[in-house]
Amino acid sequence: MNRKEILSNIFMQFERSAHMFCKESNGLFCEIESEYKGAEQIRNLKQKTARIYYGAFVIEFVYSAHGVMGVVNSILSCDVYLDKTENAVGIPLQLMTDYCEMDVNVPLCIPYITNGQAMTQAFQCMTNVLEKLLPTVSQRCCDSDSQEELQQKFRDELLSVFQMDVLELRLPQQRRALANFFVTRFSNGAFLTALRENYGKAVKQLGKSKNLTGYEKRMLRIWQSQQNETSAYLPTVRANAKVFNGYGTAKTERKEFAAVFFGWIALLPVSTALYLGLYALLVCIVGWNSVYLMGPSYNYPFCILGGFITATAGSYFTRYFFFKRLFKKDYAQYREIESIQNVDKINNVMKGFLAVIVAACVALCLLLANWNLKFLQDGFVDNSKFLSLHGEYCGYDEVAYIYYKPDRVNGYGETLEYPSYVIVLRDGREIDLYEHGDIADYSGELLDILREKGIEVK
Repeated sequence: MNRKEILSNIFMQFERSAHMFCKESNGLFCEIESEYKGAEQIRNLKQKTARIYYGAFVIEFVYSAHGVMGVVNSILSCDVYLDKTENAVGIPLQLMTDYCEMDVNVPLCIPYITNGQAMTQAFQCMTNVLEKLLPTVSQRCCDSDSQEELQQKFRDELLSVFQMDVLELRLPQQRRALANFFVTRFSNGAFLTALRENYGKAVKQLGKSKNLTGYEKRMLRIWQSQQNETSAYLPTVRANAKVFNGYGTAKTERKEFAAVFFGWIALLPVSTALYLGLYALLVCIVGWNSVYLMGPSYNYPFCILGGFITATAGSYFTRYFFFKRLFKKDYAQYREIESIQNVDKINNVMKGFLAVIVAACVALCLLLANWNLKFLQDGFVDNSKFLSLHGEYCGYDEVAYIYYKPDRVNGYGETLEYPSYVIVLRDGREIDLYEHGDIADYSGELLDILREKGIEVK
């Protein structure tokens, strides 16, 4: 399946699961809403919510396509609204279980949902908890004092642990920011480590926090006792969490590197051949009316370098093709994990980067082909300045003579035995052919042509 199909499957299963739970739990009705970043396209989905209405309260399932900073993605969370007023603030399911004195040994904020099966498992994990919790919530919401007691517990905990006053959250964006804060808190760090079933490390991570909620204190105790059921309820999500480290697929990153490497190997001869062909064509065009072209023949290695760089950038776009052929067994999981990441921005950056590289290499081919001494029938063009597309024309009658130079002195005052011929113009300027080619390559044909033009060679 491609990315669109993978994401569509996840979203449709979210809606099916929400409607199913609404029916099974005798909800009044289920309201589905989708929020997009940009055009209403699957790849632009930002968040999907399913609000299930009951007599006195609301259960809201939230699917977040991407977490804060993209560390974890494709997250299912749940909030409980104890009233239906416009300014009501949802209480995370995790905190509600604590307020109702309920131990929970499964995750309640679940990332890495990469397919419909994983979404089903995540819903099952949460709805099993909700089935036990709903009678208590329903009973307490029917009693105003008991309902207020739950609301007060939430307000007190926010104030004591996070120094945040719920009553000040009057704007929708403020309430959204609070919800996103809890999603990030309960899907990263120690909770992500626990999802991988590394409970010893999770205890150490969470234990370092100074201010813990009552739910987090419960989880510390549960993790210490190793009484979790992640494997039983979330096998797919757990498998994803174990291979994903937030920056790449930890267990498949070597395989991904191998796929990229093979892509580079395959693209290298193609990109190099294209640049060599382009450069040869440009050299042919530049030297079309010349009797001798000096310089461009030494620049073909730069085409290989351009091919190397282009193949390196281009291999990013061939990784799926080679991953599937090299590691067919792991391809489905790899593709699903890649699909839930925010790859559009990365793809756009890589496309732009590749376009810049190709444009730069084409421009380099043009400059290198035009970096020459072009000898014509009646004179020559000195285009020895690298960034110049139009050189200086000199007729052969402007040449005084040509002399042999046996050696030269470098910048350190050392004499180097690198011979060459030097063209001396009548105005005193000199053009050292050492910078444009090896003496063995041009001393025969070029000097014969210049002698035929009546130029003295000393």
